Amino acid sequence: MSLCYKYWTKAKGIGGFLEKQEDFAVREIIEPKFLKKFNIDESERKYTLFLVKKRGMTTAEAVRKLASAGFRDIGYAGLKDKFSVSWQYVSAIAESKQYELGDLTAVPIGKCKKLFPGNLIGNEFVITLHGCKNKRRLYSINKEFSKGMPNYFGLQRFGNNKNNHVIGKYLVKRKFGDALDSINATQKKKFTRIAGVSKHALKFFINAYQSWIFNEMLNEYIETNKKPWFRDANIFGFKTALGNSCTDRILKGIAKKEGVGAKDFRINELMLSCFGGKRKAFIKLPVIDYIIGEKTVKLAFMLPKGSYATVLLREICKRGKLGWDLWQT
Repeated sequence: MSLCYKYWTKAKGIGGFLEKQEDFAVREIIEPKFLKKFNIDESERKYTLFLVKKRGMTTAEAVRKLASAGFRDIGYAGLKDKFSVSWQYVSAIAESKQYELGDLTAVPIGKCKKLFPGNLIGNEFVITLHGCKNKRRLYSINKEFSKGMPNYFGLQRFGNNKNNHVIGKYLVKRKFGDALDSINATQKKKFTRIAGVSKHALKFFINAYQSWIFNEMLNEYIETNKKPWFRDANIFGFKTALGNSCTDRILKGIAKKEGVGAKDFRINELMLSCFGGKRKAFIKLPVIDYIIGEKTVKLAFMLPKGSYATVLLREICKRGKLGWDLWQT
């Protein structure tokens, strides 16, 4: 189940790589309406909003670290990459003070309601690339991006071992033994039965398979179309009703090839359902600002929530066989 996708931009890449955590910096943008609710009577709001800076840890790891420091009922707007320096908002029932927890700092901003993913608008990125060649190609790539960018799910979606989607397919196809073997091959804790794996983890694997199907659809669209599709496209899942749009026609073909139907995403044996959804097939990008240095290229841009900076960087760098090899090894 390949993760190799066709490039959208025609210009040759500039190469380059990320060298350290600080080279991938990201900061969340949350709803202005949410931010305006800070200066209120504290008796009306039991949560404190914190701006959390973390280095080299996932959002889940950050939440566990905050919980160990006494944070309760923690909410957050989005998930951030492990290999980054990121600033994200967290709401929690906690003492309103600054916390220094190793590679994590939490600074209180004010009182608020609990934070949910719906409060996220997007993310701002500042990326530093090293070892770039033909840096002037950025002009051509940036010009092509002004026409839009394919909204692929990034490689992070498929796990460190790049096989979450494979496990998800096993689950949807009811090949529970194969799924269990694949999970145990990458886990310190070994499971004796698939029902012993948390529903959250199982759903994550199936969602990865749904993301893979979406990427396959988008890849096939790019192979046969030159114009971006800025409309919503279906994420295939339980109760997804496919129509006659160009993306739905492609999805029908992929589902047939995979031997799965919408009903298969309801797995009664595990009491689990993974519904379909909508996702923009292409997104419109603001201007990408860049500074070309003697040894580095620095990029600054904003992406809407759910879109991956690694997808944009893949198009810019065009490095390695799959294009996902962005970190120096």
